[in-house]
Amino acid sequence: LKPVVLRGHPSAFEIIANYIDLKKLKIFKPSAIFTYAEKLYDHQRMAIKETFSRKIYEGYGGGDIGVDTFVCEHDRRHICLDTGFIELIDQNGENVKNDSLGEIVSSISNYSMARLRYRTSDYAYLEKKTCSCKRSWPVIKEIVGRKVDILTFKNGNKVVTPGICTLMKDFTFERYQIVREL
Repeated sequence: LKPVVLRGHPSAFEIIANYIDLKKLKIFKPSAIFTYAEKLYDHQRMAIKETFSRKIYEGYGGGDIGVDTFVCEHDRRHICLDTGFIELIDQNGENVKNDSLGEIVSSISNYSMARLRYRTSDYAYLEKKTCSCKRSWPVIKEIVGRKVDILTFKNGNKVVTPGICTLMKDFTFERYQIVREL
């Protein structure tokens, strides 16, 4: 098989890339790689790009809410309003301000089974600036991850796991666990 593009989870691509590098395999390289369903972390992007030597497009889609995004020619992630509409809200259910972290919630996307303000537990930054591609669709600046990917400390401070992943990537173990003692 010589696929034009590959589509899959970032964690799976990272495992495959590491295996290819370890075994020094010669592989066919597709034109592009599309990721979805998980946050694509910088260390994963680097590993995948080094192995496959191709552009990687990080997607976001909520099959349960009917929302998709696409990356335009300027590498900006647009919310496709033809399939649905989303908002980013704070803990009080209010729309977030410019470039603030918010939870992705849906609006009407399925007229037979509408889910109004369905909370996805996914967090992102919405960019208020318009894109130079001239499309009028909103732009998501960054997908941060799932609610379970955010640690909240007793004092209310929050740390998103990409920050933890960045700190832990230089250690020589494969997996780690954070334990909360009561």
